Formats: sequence, structure tokens, C-alpha cells
Amino acid sequence: MNKWRETLPGEPPPGDDDHYFGISEFIYASSNQWGFMYGLPDVIGLMRVHARWRKDGQADVFGEVYPGLA
Repeated sequence: MNKWRETLPGEPPPGDDDHYFGISEFIYASSNQWGFMYGLPDVIGLMRVHARWRKDGQADVFGEVYPGLA
């Protein structure tokens, strides 16, 4: 199991961060084979950060990274 953090490019507002968390789990089958893998991002955190990131104009500078959330 792995906990990760993704940070959007650009400058976050003062006192805030432009990142969200998630977890991934990898299940080892045997003989250098992976049996199963999945990732669970914090979807609410992603939507909050992405909405603010777009509102601040960061998407215009860096390009849209999650067009499906627009």
C-alpha cells in the first residue's frame, strides 16, 4: 500500500496548498507478477483544488490537466 500526494503546477494561494492525497494498493501474485492494483484519489480534495486552480487562471498558463472535471 502506498499513500501519495499530487501537486498541481503553479503557485498556490497564500496559506493554502495545491495538492490532494490518495492511496494505491498493489497485490503481488508471485514470480514477478502483480495480481491486482488500484488507486483511490481523494476525489473531493481533487475537485476543490482543481476548481480553485482553474479559477486562479493556472489552467490558462499550464494547460488543462483534468479536462473531465471542468
